[in-house]
Amino acid sequence: MPVEPGTVLDPAGAAVRGMIAAVQAEHPDRFLLLDVEPGADPGAGLTAGAAQAVVRSGRVLTPRLVAVAEAGPAARPLDPAGSVLIVGGTGRTGSRVARHLATRHGVRRLVLAGRRGPDTPGASTLVDELAVLGVTTTVVACDVSDPDAVRGLLAGIPAEHPLTGVVHAAGMADRTPLEELDPDRLGAVLDARSESLRHLAELTVDRDLALIAVLTTTGGLTGPADRAATGAADGLALAAATRWGARAPMVASDDDAGLSALSAAIDTAERFPVPGRPGRWGAPAPGRPVPPLLRGLVRPRRRSAYRAAAGVEPADRWTELLRSQVGAEREKTVADLVRAQLVQVLGLSPDEPVEPDRGFFEVGLDSLMALDLTRRLNSHAGTSLTPASVFNHPTQAALTRHLLDRLAPSE
Repeated sequence: MPVEPGTVLDPAGAAVRGMIAAVQAEHPDRFLLLDVEPGADPGAGLTAGAAQAVVRSGRVLTPRLVAVAEAGPAARPLDPAGSVLIVGGTGRTGSRVARHLATRHGVRRLVLAGRRGPDTPGASTLVDELAVLGVTTTVVACDVSDPDAVRGLLAGIPAEHPLTGVVHAAGMADRTPLEELDPDRLGAVLDARSESLRHLAELTVDRDLALIAVLTTTGGLTGPADRAATGAADGLALAAATRWGARAPMVASDDDAGLSALSAAIDTAERFPVPGRPGRWGAPAPGRPVPPLLRGLVRPRRRSAYRAAAGVEPADRWTELLRSQVGAEREKTVADLVRAQLVQVLGLSPDEPVEPDRGFFEVGLDSLMALDLTRRLNSHAGTSLTPASVFNHPTQAALTRHLLDRLAPSE
């Protein structure tokens, strides 16, 4: 946990901090994250009453996010004739970054690297979208954990359009439930991020780049606990950024505002920007406490009267409908069922729906709520879903399709 500007993070300590912070965001009263310098007495930190604290020279320091009134000094702009490399560029986050760079920052040449390259589902569509925006895009299959593959990737960028920026957007999608996270899975997630970062740092050290951005998630700020492995990998990424001289913006929700920290990293010299409007992406579910680092910026949400009435509707209403319906009519009923139960679990009002393709965990669903949601769906639909179904199908649309597949044939 850095205390002074210019501090270089220890990778192991940063990984532990990121992992515990993600778990702590969901269970704030069960874990204390305390960073004590060697030989210091941890007692002061234990009695400080803070969820996270650092003890240095007898002082207890607690982290907080604060709003910045003015932007930092302008950073060197990206060369419009140069190329920007996005590692993980064919993935969900990388695709968002590619569109953002094209529309908000005028980038006209992109190199998107991913394991499957052009064979990645949606890659050709993304290239076509970018072409409409005036962007020349090259999609390359590259295992960035292999230094020779990274060396070949960089060598393939034409000299007339030299590399001007690198954005690392890979290894950000793990959602392993905490109770299923074992050393092998954790090690795989950490290795996927750390190896690619190390190779990129070593092989671009002699290049004059305007931008080196290592993207991280908001898992360490908001949780939930199923982001523990990603939180640990984010910690490693922050440590790598401090050693590499890179910027490490956080990426939040699926809308363009979630990439505002990346814009801040491009436009200013800010090293660790966080997305704006934290009340939108960092607000806890109704009745849950605000995560420690967001206190003062985000208000808790009250449980609505609609939540108080949750569970009062008779289960057999849905059951009778599903037994009698087929085809599109049944599919619509299942979609309505999933939407209604999600609204109740989250404590939203009926006129505050969640978009069908928006991730459950981006709108505040946590592990306990996932359990509640599966119980409700099983009660109404007569299925035997497990919480893993919610983690593996984390949008309304995906869970609706999964539930349809699991339903008994109609009568």
